[in-house]
Amino acid sequence: MDSRNPDVTQAPSKAAGIAEFFIVVLVSAFVVTVISLMTNRMAPLWDMVYYVDMATNGIAGNRGLYAPFAYRPGAPLMIGEIAKLLGIAPQVSFRICAHIMSGAFIVSCFYFAKSLGARRRVALFTAVTLASYFYIIKWHVFADTMVDIYCYPFILFGFWALLQERFYTNLLISAVGLFFKEFMLLPLMTYATVLGIGRWRNQKRRLLQPFSLTLLVLLISFILPRLLIHVAESWQDIDPMNNPRSIFRLFRYPANWKRHFNIVFAYLAWWLPVLLLMNRQRFRLAWKHLEPRKALLAVYMVFHYVLVMYGGTNIAVFVTYSLPIEIMLLTIILSYGDVPLWEQVSLFLVVVVFNRLWLNIPSPTKEWESFYDFYTGHRHLVDRASLFRMAEVTTWILGFWTVRRVVERIAQKPA
Repeated sequence: MDSRNPDVTQAPSKAAGIAEFFIVVLVSAFVVTVISLMTNRMAPLWDMVYYVDMATNGIAGNRGLYAPFAYRPGAPLMIGEIAKLLGIAPQVSFRICAHIMSGAFIVSCFYFAKSLGARRRVALFTAVTLASYFYIIKWHVFADTMVDIYCYPFILFGFWALLQERFYTNLLISAVGLFFKEFMLLPLMTYATVLGIGRWRNQKRRLLQPFSLTLLVLLISFILPRLLIHVAESWQDIDPMNNPRSIFRLFRYPANWKRHFNIVFAYLAWWLPVLLLMNRQRFRLAWKHLEPRKALLAVYMVFHYVLVMYGGTNIAVFVTYSLPIEIMLLTIILSYGDVPLWEQVSLFLVVVVFNRLWLNIPSPTKEWESFYDFYTGHRHLVDRASLFRMAEVTTWILGFWTVRRVVERIAQKPA
């Protein structure tokens, strides 16, 4: 039999790929189901009310639109059409789609990690661990009319296009993704900035086309919706068009220590898996692997921090848009950092415990303070619960490092 026959050589590979996909989907369905069974539900409130209204009434001629929610019509309009097609209420459609997209989060993280060269086990462990963060699956099952869960595949696909230097793919994904969440500015602006840095000295003329196309996407997908969609009122933190006085928050927010406190906590909580695994050797290893991409990663994180600073209330959600870089670090450490099995298992248990995955979330309509104190990290709210949670995440990190050091010393002692 001729081994060069493409039908012979490719069939096993295709079959393995299909089998792998179904395994990942089954694992994703299992994880989502388990977390869903451990999570109570919340009736639409705040942002969620406006998303449900958009799904029900659309945006054309709708006088009940509020900024910035009206500028994110992608998910609500899609869910509204699904509801009409299936003959169900929009809220039911939101609930179904929130579960499906929670599974899609795990699947997209898995394949993004695989695209970086990670082995199947490492990619799946990375995806499930990150899905165990409170504001990924548990939050979107609890508040199933929120829309961030729909944007994560766009962020990963856009960042993949960045890494592969596929400008037009990045442009297209960003153009569509901006109708789901403004954090899709990240891959778009990062690519444009990196191109500008690389070509500014000797190839300025070659910047005209990519910069023009980037500006066109910004105009169509970001600026025009804010100019053309009429809103009754604005809840956007920085909105000079509808609330000119909000421009002063550009200066007030960086001067607010409570906001900085919550931003630091949110980054520590979201990046907990990486921080638990990190030591001096693994830091050097990660730095070596990421060295060729350091400019791209730095630009992305600078833009990310700016959006987190000025994004609004849900700081602990905003930090999750650093997802692609955290996957990169986790896959490097788990693939090349000599991480023993006990450390991986302990890491996952710490993430589950810290994120309180098995607990019901207090109702914000009945237990307002308990709701905000359950996870903390909201806007400018810093209280005793915030201090406790900061101490908790710091203790987990330092404690994990200490235990690892003790185990390593015991292993080094001669028998």
